Amino acid sequence: MFPHERDVLAQVRLTGQEMAIRRG
Repeated sequence: MFPHERDVLAQVRLTGQEMAIRRG
């Protein structure tokens, strides 16, 4: 388990939101 796992998951969430916004 990496200590930055939460940060990675947070980045993935932000990326997913950006993709959703770009798709409209």
